[in-house]
This record gives sequence, C-alpha cells and structure tokens, in this order.
Amino acid sequence: GREPLLSELAQRTGMTAEEAALCASAPLTVSSLDEPLGEDGGTLLDLCGQDEEDRVVDRIALREAMKQLDAPERAVLDLRYFRDMTQQKTGEALGLSQVKVSRMEKKALQKLRALLI
Repeated sequence: GREPLLSELAQRTGMTAEEAALCASAPLTVSSLDEPLGEDGGTLLDLCGQDEEDRVVDRIALREAMKQLDAPERAVLDLRYFRDMTQQKTGEALGLSQVKVSRMEKKALQKLRALLI
C-alpha cells in the first residue's frame, strides 16, 4: 500500500484539508508505562491497575463535573465520548459545523480538567 493523500484523509474523516494537514503535522509523543507522571511518583502502569472502587469513584466525579457544563457542551461530550460519534456526525446530530463541535469539545474538556483537578 501507499500513504494516503491529505485530501483522502480529509474526505474520510470529514475534516477540511487544512485540518487534516494540522493533524498530520502534530507531534507524536510516546511515553513509557513506568515513567513518573507527577510529584507523587505514580506511573501510567499504576493508573492502568486501578481497582474497581477507584473507577467507580472516578465515574461519579466525572458525572458530577459534567453537570457543571452547559447543556450544549454536555451534548457534544456525550455524543463524542459516550456514543463514539465523530466530530462530523456530532455536528450533524446537533446542527453544528465540525469546526464548532471541535471548539466546543476543546472548551468543555478544559472545563472538566479544571473541575476534576
């Protein structure tokens, strides 16, 4: 096989050629599972080994944080992450452009991070 053209990637993903080029030029960072994540020395491997109780607590915290978002932001995150829709399909479902969905998703994720940290 051959590498796909940016125009082919854009068409397949519902992005513009500019957006596909931006994604293709994004740096790819690979981390070790044993690499310390923060001051406490926890690693990615530690996070993968969370027990069920921790996962339940995380889900409850996420649900509570989601309540703090505006309804449109919640709708975007619900379709994107809980219903596995692409940004394009999410936009179609909500009557928004893919670019608007992308911006709303980024803003909502930033809010969630701030609420959960």
